[in-house]
Amino acid sequence: MKTLICSIMLLNVFLFYCIAQDTIIPTDLSRYNKELKPGITQDKVMEITTKKMDEAKQNTLGKLIPRVFVQNADKKVIELRTLLKKHNILAITATHCSWGKTGLLEDLPKAIKRLEEENIKCNVICLLVRDTVDQLDTASFNSLLNQLMYVYPVTCIIKKTEADKLNFYASPTRYILDKRGLVSYYSLGVSSSEDGLFNELKGALSTIND
Repeated sequence: MKTLICSIMLLNVFLFYCIAQDTIIPTDLSRYNKELKPGITQDKVMEITTKKMDEAKQNTLGKLIPRVFVQNADKKVIELRTLLKKHNILAITATHCSWGKTGLLEDLPKAIKRLEEENIKCNVICLLVRDTVDQLDTASFNSLLNQLMYVYPVTCIIKKTEADKLNFYASPTRYILDKRGLVSYYSLGVSSSEDGLFNELKGALSTIND
């Protein structure tokens, strides 16, 4: 009996170790840039872009977020995972991207309001990426940070190097996470439509087990 119990315990530890290692794989998509040669057709550009996004999704969806650290409103550095609840929407943007601003200040709040109207509750975490360029324009960074904090009570700052661990490539980037940090939805860039974003989020949130 003791041997059986020990074997089960070892198996559980092994399975936990394997699962814990199955985290997002940081993906360097810069190698695709050499394919973007002058004179290529728009169709070829779309083909390359699709390959990049497919690779990023393959290395992100169905995986756990790694140890990533952010700075909260109290200027304390904390692990992102400590902010997670049962159902989470994680949204990330950089400062100097008009699409990212529109996505997080207009599109996502509308989708969240519709979710709430259908009694679909979730924890929303907003991250603003701080890059080297933001040191040259602190006014724009702080202005957007204040706007985001007004819309999203849980708004934090994340360094670009930390955001890279989450495969952040476009503003905005959106994720659906469970309380463990498992990614069930990963979307790059602006949404195709208000209804499209709402339906995508609703569908992804419905897959999370309570």
